[in-house]
Amino acid sequence: MTRNQPLLVALVATGAVLASFAAQADSPAWRDTPLGDRFAIELAAFYVITDTDVFLEDSKYPGPGLFIGLEDSLDLDDGKTIPLVFAKWRFTERNTLRYVYWDLERSSNNNFDIDLGTIGGEPFGPSIRGDFDIATHQLSYTYSFVFNAERDFYAGIGLSYMDIDLALVDEGGFLDPVKESVGAPVPAFVIGYDWAFRPDWVWRNTASAMAMALAINDDDDMEGYASSLSSTLEWRATRYLSVTAGYDFYQLDAEYDRSRKRQRWKLDYFYHGPRLGLLLRF
Repeated sequence: MTRNQPLLVALVATGAVLASFAAQADSPAWRDTPLGDRFAIELAAFYVITDTDVFLEDSKYPGPGLFIGLEDSLDLDDGKTIPLVFAKWRFTERNTLRYVYWDLERSSNNNFDIDLGTIGGEPFGPSIRGDFDIATHQLSYTYSFVFNAERDFYAGIGLSYMDIDLALVDEGGFLDPVKESVGAPVPAFVIGYDWAFRPDWVWRNTASAMAMALAINDDDDMEGYASSLSSTLEWRATRYLSVTAGYDFYQLDAEYDRSRKRQRWKLDYFYHGPRLGLLLRF
C-alpha cells in the first residue's frame, strides 16, 4: 500500500493541464522532420559504474550505527554491463509515450566482519553477507511545448515501477537480517530536449524525478526519492536505423524503518556510465 496520495493528486492535476494542450491540431507534414518518427525502439549495452552505501541502525548494535559500502565491504561488482531498453510512440505531433527499462543484479560471496571485542579470547561481532538488486520500469506521457524540424522541448508525467531487493544477513546471528523486496509504482516527472543539429545527427537529453512513500506493512515504512539524467548522441545511419552513444546518471536515496524490530536502514545508491546501442525507427 502506498502513501503517495499528495504526489498522485499533483500527477493528475499536471495530466489535466497537459491534456488541454494535447487537443491542439497537428501541423501538416510533421513526420517528414528529423524528429518526427512515430515509433522508436532502442536496445543498448550500458556499462554501469556503481556506488552503494547502506547505513544500518539496529537496537542490537552498540554505537551510532553501522556503515556498509557494498562495493568495498562486500566486494559487490562496481562495474557491470547490463541491457537497457528504450521505446517511444509519438501518437500525434506533440504527444508521446515513452518507456525505459533496466535491471541490475549483484550478489556477494564475501563477508564483512566487524570486531566488537572478544569473549573468552575469541573475537565476536557481525559477519555480514549481502545482495542488492534493483530494476526500473518507467512509462511516461510527454507533451512537446516546442516541436519543429530541429527542436523538441517536452515535459510530462508518468509512473516508475522500482523493484528493490536488499539482503544483509549476519551469518554470526548478532544482528536481525534485512531481507526485503520492495516494489511499487511511484509518480515520475519528466523533462527533455532533443536537438537535430544536422539532418542525420540528433542530441537527446532527458531528466526525471521520482518520490516514494510506501507502507510495506503495518510496521514497516519506506520513503525516499530518485532522479536520473540521460544524454544521448544519435547518428541516423539509414532511414530506419540509428547508432546511439550516451551517458546516464541515476541517484536513489531511501530510508526503510522497521519499527517492530527497532531497525532502520538508509540506502544511498548512485550509478553512472556510458551506453552504446542501436535504435530502430519506423
